[in-house]
Amino acid sequence: MNGRVWLVIGSTGRVGREVVRELSRRGEKVRVLVRSPERAAAFPPEVERVRGDLADVSTIV
Repeated sequence: MNGRVWLVIGSTGRVGREVVRELSRRGEKVRVLVRSPERAAAFPPEVERVRGDLADVSTIV
């Protein structure tokens, strides 16, 4: 691992979910931006979940 962190937006969708799984499988550090962290419960525990909504700028700081 090289110290970078991948931020996946849309991680609970069909394609995003596979991107998260593959990055995790490769040992990459992954952070997901989700409206509802409960929807990201199926991801491996090492995936960092961050609550935010691109439609609500106040949730992204």
